[in-house]
Amino acid sequence: MEFKQVLSYFLTGAALLSVTTTALAAEHPVDVQTGAWYQPAVEYVLENNLMDITQEDTFTPDNAVTRQAVADAIYRDAQRQGLEPDISVGKGMMQLHDCAQLEESYLPGLAYCFNAGILTGDNKRYLHATETITREEFAAVLARYDQILLNRAAADTTGRPINVTGFANWYEAEAEMQAFTDYNTISAWARASVTACLADNLLHGNADGTFAPQAQVTRAELAQILYNFSQKA
Repeated sequence: MEFKQVLSYFLTGAALLSVTTTALAAEHPVDVQTGAWYQPAVEYVLENNLMDITQEDTFTPDNAVTRQAVADAIYRDAQRQGLEPDISVGKGMMQLHDCAQLEESYLPGLAYCFNAGILTGDNKRYLHATETITREEFAAVLARYDQILLNRAAADTTGRPINVTGFANWYEAEAEMQAFTDYNTISAWARASVTACLADNLLHGNADGTFAPQAQVTRAELAQILYNFSQKA
């Protein structure tokens, strides 16, 4: 066999190996340890294109997520759930003072969440899309999205939407929330949302008995929530 042919085969094999290695790295980020509590969730969101790796072969599970990243993930999940998200940028959204600064790649997710009432602006009409999100803010977002899914499920069952305002285990979930050692630091406006997330097995407290309402939500936690939604389907 001539030298050129040998070299050609070698280069082709090396290229295939490189592609295979890259693909495996994308499926199994190097910073997601085997056996980590979030490993199944990370694998799920990557396989279902609900979240992306951050750079080359990493997932950065401990990094805080922004409001726009949460909106993007929920938008992707809504499509997976068979919803028909409205991603039009209407008058209400254009009246946000920071609308013109919204990143184009996140605009569909932000538009869907804004139109659906999942992620709203503050009383000064700012969306704060690039800011991180706290656990109690996250609870409010999740409760609103969960309500949409519950209403859809009710409509599928009965033929008409039903406003699902509570759960059979609501009082148990409320008691669970009140048992957190930092319960008094959960904002009054967020308590019903936290209760709803506990009742529907979306959010949980920490091992030390706290809820940590002001802590920033991480990428691992967002992945776990998306995985939890898949278990409800």
